[in-house]
Amino acid sequence: MSTITWVTAKGDLGTIPESQYFQLQLSATDSDSQPLTYSLVAGELPGGMYITRAGQFRGAPTILSAVNQSKAYSFTARASNNDGDVADRSFTLTVSNAVGPQIFPRPDLIGAFFDGEFLSYQFVTLNDNPSATATYKVVEGDLPPGTTLSSTGLLSGYVDIIAANIDDLGYEAAAYETIIFDALPESTDKYFNFRVEVTDGGKFDTVDVRTLIVSKSNFTADNDITVVNNTFITIDHDNSYRPIILNAPDSLPVRVAGDTLAYKFLAFDPEAKSVQWEVAELLFSGLDQLDTPITQTLNGDGSTGPYTLNTAAAAVDISVRINDTIYLPTVDYTTSGTNLTFTSLTPSATDIITVLYITPGTGFDSLLFDQGAEGLPIGLTINQDTGWLFGTLPSQTEETKTYEVSVRAFRELDPGVKSDPVVFSITVQRTLNEQIIYNTIENLGIMDNGAVSKLSISAYNTLGKELEYSTVYQPYRRIPQGLKLLSTGNLVGRVSFRYFSLDAAVGYLPVTSTTDLEVGMSVQGIGVAAGCKITEIVDSRTVEVQPAIYVVQGTLLTFSNDTTTKVRSTTSNAITTAIDSGTTTFDQDCRFTVKATTRDGTSSATKNFRVFIKSRNLAPYENLYLKALPDNAERRSYVNTVTNPSFVPPANVYRPDDAYFGIQKNIKFLFSAGLSVAQASKMVSTIALNHYTKSINFGAIKTARALDSSGNVEYEVVYADIIDNQMFAGNSPPLSTTLTNTNPYIQNGVEYGNTIYTNSFTNMQKRLETSLGYTNSGALPRWMTSVQTNGKVLGLIRAVPLVYTNPGASELIAYRLRNSGFTLNTIPFTVDRYQWDNSLSKFFDTTTNKFLPSRDTTFDKLVDISAGTDVITTSVVGSVTNANAIVVSDNLKIGYGWTLSSTDTLSSGIGDNVFITNVQENVGSQNLTLSANITASVGAEIKFNGTASVDYAVSKSFNSIDSELLSRVKSLGLIDGVTNIQQFEKIIFAKQFGFDTEAVNDGWVRGDGTTFIYGYLEKQAGLSSVNQRGGVWQITYETIPDEGFDESIGFDETIPGFSESRLDAGSDQEIRLEFISEIFVNQTVKVRGGRTYPSSTLQYTFDGGGATPTFLVFSEVQGTETTFDGGSLTAKEGDPTVGGVRGGTAFSNNRDKYIEPETEDKYIKFPQNGVFV
Repeated sequence: MSTITWVTAKGDLGTIPESQYFQLQLSATDSDSQPLTYSLVAGELPGGMYITRAGQFRGAPTILSAVNQSKAYSFTARASNNDGDVADRSFTLTVSNAVGPQIFPRPDLIGAFFDGEFLSYQFVTLNDNPSATATYKVVEGDLPPGTTLSSTGLLSGYVDIIAANIDDLGYEAAAYETIIFDALPESTDKYFNFRVEVTDGGKFDTVDVRTLIVSKSNFTADNDITVVNNTFITIDHDNSYRPIILNAPDSLPVRVAGDTLAYKFLAFDPEAKSVQWEVAELLFSGLDQLDTPITQTLNGDGSTGPYTLNTAAAAVDISVRINDTIYLPTVDYTTSGTNLTFTSLTPSATDIITVLYITPGTGFDSLLFDQGAEGLPIGLTINQDTGWLFGTLPSQTEETKTYEVSVRAFRELDPGVKSDPVVFSITVQRTLNEQIIYNTIENLGIMDNGAVSKLSISAYNTLGKELEYSTVYQPYRRIPQGLKLLSTGNLVGRVSFRYFSLDAAVGYLPVTSTTDLEVGMSVQGIGVAAGCKITEIVDSRTVEVQPAIYVVQGTLLTFSNDTTTKVRSTTSNAITTAIDSGTTTFDQDCRFTVKATTRDGTSSATKNFRVFIKSRNLAPYENLYLKALPDNAERRSYVNTVTNPSFVPPANVYRPDDAYFGIQKNIKFLFSAGLSVAQASKMVSTIALNHYTKSINFGAIKTARALDSSGNVEYEVVYADIIDNQMFAGNSPPLSTTLTNTNPYIQNGVEYGNTIYTNSFTNMQKRLETSLGYTNSGALPRWMTSVQTNGKVLGLIRAVPLVYTNPGASELIAYRLRNSGFTLNTIPFTVDRYQWDNSLSKFFDTTTNKFLPSRDTTFDKLVDISAGTDVITTSVVGSVTNANAIVVSDNLKIGYGWTLSSTDTLSSGIGDNVFITNVQENVGSQNLTLSANITASVGAEIKFNGTASVDYAVSKSFNSIDSELLSRVKSLGLIDGVTNIQQFEKIIFAKQFGFDTEAVNDGWVRGDGTTFIYGYLEKQAGLSSVNQRGGVWQITYETIPDEGFDESIGFDETIPGFSESRLDAGSDQEIRLEFISEIFVNQTVKVRGGRTYPSSTLQYTFDGGGATPTFLVFSEVQGTETTFDGGSLTAKEGDPTVGGVRGGTAFSNNRDKYIEPETEDKYIKFPQNGVFV
């Protein structure tokens, strides 16, 4: 009699949300290695869940009763062998739909904001119920004056000035107005404390928060009023009040061409000053936006011309403006060479003619391509004093045309004080008789990263014309990585996993129990990055893990090491990862603009859409497939059957143009889903056993359905079952079996022993699970995780999808295919390899558990400079033997960091990394100290190479970057406007002096305030052997350690060597600049990118007789950035240096694009030749 021992621990399996797919492998062992079957013998399972004979406990549980409750289900499972031996084990599983909303994050201080400016803060709620609607309100305390909290959790409004001299305000506030008549308010800082409540109709959550309103007028360096100990407001903010435009950008009505438009702009001035209005026209935004347009100003002379242009240009290659009115080429003016002649008007002697040159230096396109923000339509004007926009809209050929108008308000008596520009859209329809109306709403919903898209855009033409869809790049262009829009309106592809940034070092994971969990165990599950391990058992219900995690309450996680595997459920949200110091959200908001056009081209209309990408998977996962490879005749027979409209009516096919759906012309099935990322070598070693050529048979043709989050049928699928010929009565042979009383297996004279490794699906799967593990074992197609008509969930089944159908069509198509006369088993299904879908993980580094950085590519090679003093060849004056000091001529201009190479046989020991570490100038010679010992004879020829190339040239002070927080350096664009800097990139300081705001050593001091950086004058005076200020510096990061709290002031202590504390800076890092090499006077430096000097060459030289050299653009050779639509720093959506979307056509590496399914899959050949080998 054998003994059956349970492996799965008894008792509580945790709490899981209702309707969320759950899967757990129940496991027991038999002392005689007999196969076991599992069954339910007592108790109650949640509705929609069941136990398979193989021990899979799975399904999507339902409570089927009132909401806002939790229900515990107790049941007993039995493991039995063929001899009738049994062992029972009892479990409890709780299903909950009572997890209410939770406000997250829960900051004490939500921010510091200036008075007189717009405040905006969005509270965010987590809720396991995706259909719940969260409603917010303030239940206690006071909001800043002028702000409100919406029911959606948005705190917003223009903050009123908080008066400190309230007793002085107003006429006759005092008995006698002896000093002031009507005093202006003197503002002050103030904290506002309030309590926010959120409810989903059943449960609620509250959070106590505060916000600091800072007096903008008092925000000066010498005041003793404003004290801000945070990173919300930085020293670079100004302290002046400006007008604020109150109209919403989308508030202008849609009108028809030829209509009269009248619209009034409104503004608020915090200091009650009178304002006037202006419109900035011609905001070019098509191909090659004009970052620095070339202009010429001419004075009218009372004639039509010709007027002389600085550069010969065609009429269409210039824009002409007279006194803020734009005139059209050919219609209003013509050109011939450098002559400009007006045809429709005569400029007077008081007129100012402004010419804007489009073509020179702007890349490929001309003015005709730059049709973005065009300014006011012809016929409209704005009244400068009242803000009224009025006039008659011009005729047009486009069905719908949108004009982008940039409006500013400015103070009447101080025109330099202007509001931020607000871009308004004026949408004009060609006619009311024909329209294109979109059926699809703007918000397309939420997608998990790594998910297959089922999104689509649809519209209709009022005259019934067919439409085609395309993306346009104004105003939005951010389609999620990995997707593309088809002309049918379907968004196809898989969303990239690259939508998160793990900055936090550790996370704390609350679980049902830490019993049997050990330090070093790997952690797997949804929301856990690859390589995550337990680093500390904190208490009986908490473990510390690295790297940090992002999981919600009720998530099942697997903890394992070489000997033990445990499954635990999280007891609360564990979202402890700090993302870019809080500036980046987990849900990425992708906005893009779609244009629907009639096929005859007579009508078109655009609409903006958005989709949120949730970083549900903190690391990519990979899938394995098995695919049949029939010959051409067999393949044609199959394809002809499934594409026969008599069997599969085209109108019934779901997303027929989407390769992920529609009719499946390849015979393959998903074998294993959600595997952790692995290198090819790891994959090969994983399948060393139990993998050899396998013959597979088809079973019956069946149907299944996929439900959306609301329980509606989204699509259906017709599939063919797969039969595993190594399964016997539903049981798999063991992973290995040693045969007794048999001779060893011998092949080609080689003995392989007598142990067999059968290739049942179960055994193949075990090899994958044991070696690779899962990132997301639940990453199954929707039809496998949806409740079917019989109340069950299929889970991972081996099945070949044949056709994806619209709701209600699968049974008919399945019936027709069964009776088509075609038999699938006529196709030999023999596999000897996996098809490995790892296209979305190819840029993921498994050693660091991070994605490789994605960088834009420039076509402008760094200029090859022949001039300058970058490379010098000379001879050694005196011989040296195994020494690091040599003597050369004194007329050489060489410096620290220059590398050496030998050009003859008279020297040795000069490797790739030998460079100058010190230069001592003597009379008639120079003594050089090297980084390594060399041997050289007298006259040995040595080449010194000082060729320098850097990534960016910086115009900020050294002190403003060194020891500054990485998040601030990025967000403020301190590295020449670049917000995606990388560690180990190199910079020079293009501006060497004149930093008026720096109080210490003109900013040439490290963050400690005492370590000076010496430059040219200090080197000349002998105070330093190296001119570091003019040298090359490397960007490095240093993580701020956790040093605990400072009891005296409530914040933690500043760690020695750091300018910030961990509590102030979160999981941020500080910049450390490391000196690399010296740049000598007249030496040239090639700059790769940046806002100011992209693809340029700078020379370190004297400017106008100054005492200190600086960097100037090298006059002999200049590089120009090749631009397709404006260059790397052009803004498409906001300012790219402060979080806006960068415009310009980008050619980037390490970035996920749309990939046709299977086109980049790899094949992993089964290594065994048979069951023994």
